[in-house]
Amino acid sequence: MVYACTVVVVVVMVVVLVLVELVVVNTISWNDTGEYILSGSDDTFLVINPSPYNRKEIISCSGDGIIYYTHTEKSLELNRQCQFSCHYGTAYEIMTVPNDPYTFLSCGEDGTVRWFDLRTKTSCTKEDCKDDILINCRRAATSISISPLVPYYLAVGCSDSSVRIYDRRMLGTRAT
Repeated sequence: MVYACTVVVVVVMVVVLVLVELVVVNTISWNDTGEYILSGSDDTFLVINPSPYNRKEIISCSGDGIIYYTHTEKSLELNRQCQFSCHYGTAYEIMTVPNDPYTFLSCGEDGTVRWFDLRTKTSCTKEDCKDDILINCRRAATSISISPLVPYYLAVGCSDSSVRIYDRRMLGTRAT
């Protein structure tokens, strides 16, 4: 006996538009679980959607080159002290390091990729700081990405239309 079966496959694409900013959104990032999204824009506001959120610490960067380390349960005054002003020019992107909740990378118009460790410091206001430079591309470093398959591979996009691949195991900062 042969049974005939008709299978109907319906592909439904769901697009959810969430209005989170009243100006152009410059950056977005999901948290590790994919449960929440953080966005930032020219109005200097960060928006976390949906709320409430589990993550208590946020790393963000801005067009003036400052990187902000914000703890959502600390006072505004304490959070104002947690800034890294190491990049000169725009800080284009920050990225947390997978499986390492204490470190993050940043890249900027000054051509540097920097690696910060929050266990050693939560701010830096040194002028012309060289302490946390991991890579100096000698041209604007506009984007960074860590390989999800091989997490010690770091890709750096630069203003000369190139993408450079580095092995983070072979790199170090002044502190490391």
